[in-house]
Amino acid sequence: MWKGALGGTILALSVLASPSRGDTTFAFSNNGISNQPAASLTSGDFTLNLAAGGPAGSYLYESNGNPELGVGPGGSNLSIEIIGGVAEYVEFSFDEPGILRGIDFDGVKDEALEFFLLESAGVRINFFDSAANTTVAGAVDNAVNQGVVTGDVFYLLETFQFDDTAMNLAIPFSAGQTFRLTYSHIGDLGAPYSPTEPQNGARIQTITVDVPEPSSFLLAAAGLAVLGFAHRRRRRV
Repeated sequence: MWKGALGGTILALSVLASPSRGDTTFAFSNNGISNQPAASLTSGDFTLNLAAGGPAGSYLYESNGNPELGVGPGGSNLSIEIIGGVAEYVEFSFDEPGILRGIDFDGVKDEALEFFLLESAGVRINFFDSAANTTVAGAVDNAVNQGVVTGDVFYLLETFQFDDTAMNLAIPFSAGQTFRLTYSHIGDLGAPYSPTEPQNGARIQTITVDVPEPSSFLLAAAGLAVLGFAHRRRRRV
């Protein structure tokens, strides 16, 4: 059972371990996709299709150093944020079926109550910093209770390599199925649940998928596994 919003627990359905062809990770650095509204990357068994969304004229922007993917309506913008009241987002899909295993983020701040919303067919997951519900005590629980945050809640893990990591996902997808990752934050819902820092956006660093053996894929299709651990991360603003 996973401690989540609602002041209670969220059941995490675990996919039994079974063979796969190995993970494929797309890292958003030095791929030459900046200043484009959409782009495709190929790695391992997959082609990843990306598209920027949000304000009119939004483009993809990636780092030439550490992996970072942002979206902006003009000029280099290595963040995904809310501009003029319009939330920026990235849509992505793959050319063949598989399992979404992980997403790495950077700069999702607990003090600002920032999060990313992942949506697709049968999927609605809110990715928060591991400390979001403790830094502002009960803020995520309160937002869920008020209906401001809906869907599953996942608290991101901090690792030595990435600031905010969603590991051990097992979300099956079909070829061409679209996922949308939208930046958001919990607004001021009144004391004592107000954010303590302003929101200034965050970034996507990597997306990891794999092609499992048929038996593994059938298990995954029966339910998605969201297994997380709440660890305090060292964030980079």
